Amino acid sequence: MKKAVLTLTIVLAVTSTFAQLSRLKKPKIDLPITKETPSEPENEPESKPEPMQDYGMTSDAHAKYAGKIVFSAQPIQFKSEDESQFSSNFIYPDQNPFFMAYFPKSIANRCLEEHGVLPDIANAYLTVSYYVNGNPSGLVQQALSVSQLNEWTGWSEPETPLGTDKFTRSQYIHLYNDSVITKLIQR
Repeated sequence: MKKAVLTLTIVLAVTSTFAQLSRLKKPKIDLPITKETPSEPENEPESKPEPMQDYGMTSDAHAKYAGKIVFSAQPIQFKSEDESQFSSNFIYPDQNPFFMAYFPKSIANRCLEEHGVLPDIANAYLTVSYYVNGNPSGLVQQALSVSQLNEWTGWSEPETPLGTDKFTRSQYIHLYNDSVITKLIQR
């Protein structure tokens, strides 16, 4: 039996355009209203936006694996995961792995924490990269919905494993089928 190492990386990204635009200050215009010397305009303190209400840590498994991706031969059920089913070994083509990526907080709240601003939905996306035996095997970007940006603290498709032949809208599942499986078969 041949073995291959599959690595999945998920990068959550928000472009910097929003940060530059949101930090612009109101222009200061000094127009004398009277013949007296105009007073200095008061600097308004910048108010920091409030964090978004996100899902937080949804389970003990979520807290334990925050910042990591776990795999299973069985669907990983949101909020009621069975850690005993987590695995890092799968036999192709008999098993198609399900995955769950756990985040410590939503993408929007992470951006607020690191940069002091909340992102605009037009600038937010998820990048999924696959590697087979350490070699790049494909990369795809997927736009995020408002809910995914502001609320989600995990990423998964619990009913759709990687390698499925069912119709799915997820570009990263198509990429897995077209790119990763092809490389696994060619080994």
